[in-house]
Amino acid sequence: MSAYLEVRDLRVRYPGPRRSQVTVLDGVDLTVARGRSLGLVGETGCGKSTLAKVICGLLAPTAGQVLLAGTPLPVRRDPVTARRIQMVFQDPSSSLNPRRTVGGILTELLRVHGLRTGAAARDRAAELLELVELPADVLDRYPAALSGGQRQRIGIARALAVEPEVLLADEAVSALDVSVQATVLRLLARLRAELGLTLLFISHDLGVVRAVSDDVAVMSGGRIVEHAPVGRLFEAPVHEYTRALLAAVPRLDPVGMP
Repeated sequence: MSAYLEVRDLRVRYPGPRRSQVTVLDGVDLTVARGRSLGLVGETGCGKSTLAKVICGLLAPTAGQVLLAGTPLPVRRDPVTARRIQMVFQDPSSSLNPRRTVGGILTELLRVHGLRTGAAARDRAAELLELVELPADVLDRYPAALSGGQRQRIGIARALAVEPEVLLADEAVSALDVSVQATVLRLLARLRAELGLTLLFISHDLGVVRAVSDDVAVMSGGRIVEHAPVGRLFEAPVHEYTRALLAAVPRLDPVGMP
């Protein structure tokens, strides 16, 4: 399959002490085919979230390119270009404006991007809630009145409001209870299929990545060390770091169990 979302030789360096530089991303190459789901996994601090921010246009790279459908995306993106790639953040409590109702959050976004105004914007906001399996009366509630799982669904609805082609989910279920994680993962899988989204799902949880991904990329030290279809990577990992990650996954030991 040809690449739809592509990252070429991406590098990010931050100023360090005594005029040194700290390398966070060190020549990252990554591809995702249209309509596919890629899981990006690695330990905390390996550069996963930094990569997501560069892809989404929230952070300028030191070097390298992000391409969509073969076209390089500018570092500074106009509103139309920015709409094409949207992110669902890890903590919905901090990414939603607590002073606005859910309806206000969604309708403002639609208005700013020139997609809907007035009653049409509220109708569209209600449609977005239905899309993420929430009732319309949530429109008049504030984020603090919602559960963590409901707030994350609002975060997904907000990302979908501008009709993106690519959805980035950065640790989107790590702050949720396990039972709630399962419902959000099923929701993401359904939305990807129904809307034809290309999904980049970032997590440190291999079990979660396995559940939602067609392919998996493993990151370590700011580099991609392995990239393979999900079944092959879990059954026959090639890189030593990937094998170490898989070996660290907790397993139930039936020996000695009643």
